[in-house]
Amino acid sequence: MKSSKKTVITMIAMLLLIIPTVAFMGSSNATVQAAKTSSKGMLTLNYNSYFYGKNGKRLKTYKGSKRNTFIAKGKKVKYMGNPEQTTELKKHYFAKYTPQSGNTYYWLPYKNINGHDYYRVGKNAYIRADNIGSIDGETMYYRGTTYVTGKNDSHTYDSDMNENDDVVKKGQKVAVDKLVSVEEEDIDTQFYYKIAGKDEYIYGGEADYEYNVTPRQNLEVTDFKSPTKAQLIFNKDADVYTINGTKKDHPYRTTAKGAEATADELLYIWLPDEQKSELFYHLPNVKSYVNSIKKDEYIGEGFVKASDVDVDNDVKLKPVNTEKEAEAGAITASSDDKKELQSLINDEQTVKAGDPYKLSESYLRVSYDQALDAAKQTNASSKASIAEVKQAAWLLDKAAKSLNGAKVQVTYLNKITNREATKIEELVSAATGDWATFVNHNTKLISFDDDNVQHTLNIADYATQAPEPARKKSKTDNESSLYPEDLKKDATLRKYNKLINYDQSKTVLVAKRNTKVYRDVTKQNPNIYMNVNKVKLAPSKTTLKKGDNIGYYVNPVVKIKGKYYFLVAEKKVYYVPAQNVKRDNFAKSPRYKKYKAELDRISKSFTKNSRAMDVTAKVNTYDYLEDPYGEINLHPDSKFKKGQVMSIGDPKIVKVNGRYYFAETLRSIFADTDGYAVRAADVKPSVRSKKLYSASKK
Repeated sequence: MKSSKKTVITMIAMLLLIIPTVAFMGSSNATVQAAKTSSKGMLTLNYNSYFYGKNGKRLKTYKGSKRNTFIAKGKKVKYMGNPEQTTELKKHYFAKYTPQSGNTYYWLPYKNINGHDYYRVGKNAYIRADNIGSIDGETMYYRGTTYVTGKNDSHTYDSDMNENDDVVKKGQKVAVDKLVSVEEEDIDTQFYYKIAGKDEYIYGGEADYEYNVTPRQNLEVTDFKSPTKAQLIFNKDADVYTINGTKKDHPYRTTAKGAEATADELLYIWLPDEQKSELFYHLPNVKSYVNSIKKDEYIGEGFVKASDVDVDNDVKLKPVNTEKEAEAGAITASSDDKKELQSLINDEQTVKAGDPYKLSESYLRVSYDQALDAAKQTNASSKASIAEVKQAAWLLDKAAKSLNGAKVQVTYLNKITNREATKIEELVSAATGDWATFVNHNTKLISFDDDNVQHTLNIADYATQAPEPARKKSKTDNESSLYPEDLKKDATLRKYNKLINYDQSKTVLVAKRNTKVYRDVTKQNPNIYMNVNKVKLAPSKTTLKKGDNIGYYVNPVVKIKGKYYFLVAEKKVYYVPAQNVKRDNFAKSPRYKKYKAELDRISKSFTKNSRAMDVTAKVNTYDYLEDPYGEINLHPDSKFKKGQVMSIGDPKIVKVNGRYYFAETLRSIFADTDGYAVRAADVKPSVRSKKLYSASKK
């Protein structure tokens, strides 16, 4: 991007679309209407969807037909309930605009089922909120972090819209939380998505909506955070100065008229050659980009005369010193003058050992490190001026205070929920730049660096357990393995607790015999603080057959009225008698070893941004859906004919009720509702074709 062009950053809204893979195309009955009809009282879909029941499962039939369970993108469906005006933005909302009052915000109440939001559209009929593009003809917006998928290989940009070396690959998914427009002279408005947790942007496209990326959800017009830096445009060819009032001595110290830069400080600097103080703007050391007389260069940190630039935004910086203070600061600094700077330098170990530094976005840590190195050089110099020392201290203090890292607060460190896992993964990715994911029923946190090398991370480095409410005394003898005092006193509880600490990639928990499962009639949420003393179990209608998996998210072990149970907290919460459960160490099986060898061979071709393999159907078979809890729905999703090829993203081997499957690893910040799985015996794995995308067929 040429820096001679005028740049103004404002927040805007753009329509975000994504088209999923679906099993079949169809139209619903009178409840669903074509897009050309009135939009009043209607939800308009922005991509294909299904109808769901109140339990969050797809309906098998709707309005008397299986065909009606599907609704295509662009169709309209009548909603139940009434939109409500709101002054507090909801997760899903829309706006109505009038010239007199501007935007008035509304939301249609939705129901959260198993972590997803749904609108009610009929008796026991719901539709996913994130499949909706508009309500009553008004664009529906999403408040939160979404993601974009690259259509082309493209560089990222820094906060001044200068191109970085980092590249977003075609097909790569990147979390984003804002969308900005950049207006430039003589060309259409350009759009950029802000990468979540970073001060970097991805190019989106021009005003004609020819996007460079495919976004997931709508983001609404919102004011960009109030700028703290002044946007400068040079009104003449001008020099860049040091804090000591001398011109910077490098080949590109002179900036060209019309060049742009940003400033974060206004101060007086003493000019020794002119024997006077003059007002200067400080250009921060964040790759401030200007045009020199000869070529475009980064000038780094420096100062420019206020008279040589015009301010091109509404930021009015105030001088931090006076002309007399600038003159007094021109002399060499004494050891007393360096005390504040030395104190800030001495804080290095404390700062770097703290979470604000370790868990900050990488660019904030780099800023601190650069300020620290510069401060040490200034402090060690016997010729440093008072002004130079004060400036180094200001920069270092500012960089330290900008560090904003913090651990994710969770209910139990030994029982990470899916929602908590997502927040932790986002934190790791923002802090390290590596792709992170939980595996092994949320007990193991791993990341992959730029060389696709896997690292195992300490969960406690990124999460902290919230203070637990005081445990009330009870007349019951109920216990939970979440309580250390219960584990200490109960050997049987300890024995069963060891049973659930297994490697999911090699072992599953299965029923030793046909066994009933139980429900808690008090319907406590086990993902929040669970009062084990209040648990009351009753038999359900479900029976696990001998050899069936009991579930993946098994934790904790509880003792209720003298009997021990495994709590399984997935889409449904249920309890399995512990005495009826055993481990199936399937990794010892010859069949598993065969499939594992195939997967290991193919995984050598994986990269950080491409972790998928192709599978070719050897026989007519089916593909299956896998939910984010790792459970595979053993009712086939669609036919997978002999010779067809599909891709499995980040593949793993799982054993479900005695059969082996190649399945997608869904435990990531980009996981949608369902992943895909295929029977390992029915397919031939191979290195992924560049022409295919995850879970697509040809």
